[in-house]
Amino acid sequence: MIEFVLERETDRNGHIKHYDWKIKKGLIPDADLSWSRERSLFLTRIYITSPSGETTFSSVEYTYKGKKICAKSSNKKKLEYETSADKYGNIGYINHITSSDHPRSTYRWKGEKLIKYILPDERKILLSYEGNKVAKLELPEGLTYTFEYYGKWTNVTHPDRSKSIYYHSHHRLDKIVHFDKEHFPVRIENFEWTEEGKLARKEILDRENSPQLIVEYEYDKNLNLIRQETTGAICTEAPSTLITEYEYDSIHRLIKEKQSTGLEIHYQYLKDTHLPTERLEIKNEIVLKRMTYIYDDDHLLISEEIDDCGNSPIHFTTRDHCITRTDQLKYFLFIQGEIWRTKLQDKSDLLTHGSAIIQNSINAWTSSTVC
Repeated sequence: MIEFVLERETDRNGHIKHYDWKIKKGLIPDADLSWSRERSLFLTRIYITSPSGETTFSSVEYTYKGKKICAKSSNKKKLEYETSADKYGNIGYINHITSSDHPRSTYRWKGEKLIKYILPDERKILLSYEGNKVAKLELPEGLTYTFEYYGKWTNVTHPDRSKSIYYHSHHRLDKIVHFDKEHFPVRIENFEWTEEGKLARKEILDRENSPQLIVEYEYDKNLNLIRQETTGAICTEAPSTLITEYEYDSIHRLIKEKQSTGLEIHYQYLKDTHLPTERLEIKNEIVLKRMTYIYDDDHLLISEEIDDCGNSPIHFTTRDHCITRTDQLKYFLFIQGEIWRTKLQDKSDLLTHGSAIIQNSINAWTSSTVC
């Protein structure tokens, strides 16, 4: 039974993302579910408009035909997924992806496990498993990573034969010990966490176990970062300890940074958005730099000015406006919900232990970006 459907989403810049759906029988388009009474929602269109809704910036339309799902954007880019499903239609697998810019990528499965990813240039990424966990990751150019699991720690061997051991508890990373090729420790990283799962302290030690860098974090009740204290070799001109304090407004926008060096950075925002209108860098009550941003009625950046102010005195203007550089608009082509996400078991466990390398290769079949 379908009860809740996302129809509109307001981004931080005030633009509105709209979702269109259609109801169709079954969970997977190509599965034989004629016997099933299950009805599901299938995403047919995403489009992004101005706050007023009068201007449409971009859109992506989705069509379903047999085993294929096609996503076509308003700038004429196209992404096609060739899929398959288990006999019950509960799990969907992506077998091929073809885009406007690249030839076909291929994914091979053994049960629910991804075992081979063939890149558009025919290079291959191979995965082998021990139980439900990745034991070996073979990348192009002969680069191979191996993973050994021992309860609360994981041993990772790198292509150059150096090693790293990742210690974890309660699904959080506690320590990383890095070894050279001769298996002597060269660096240690320690991590501490708050009850809410936010990083509270990070410490980096050298081979003599001497601290090289310590970073401590504090958060408010809304889990916004309000204080960061960094001790160590920050840079040649900075003190050995740098403290930065952060202030936010009622909707959690950063409005002020204050460093122990005396530097302050003030932000102002366009009303009800996170778009910057002004950024001031101040030290000893002198404005060092002023950055001003102007937007049109659709919240698109049309002017950006940078002024060193000639070390002029402070002049604040009271505005409920914004400050933080506008990002390029990037819209995701994605497939509906969890239905088309593979269930590669223990992927998060593997990534927790430092193999960020695998993330890029696997994420290719969960989302793509069109600029």
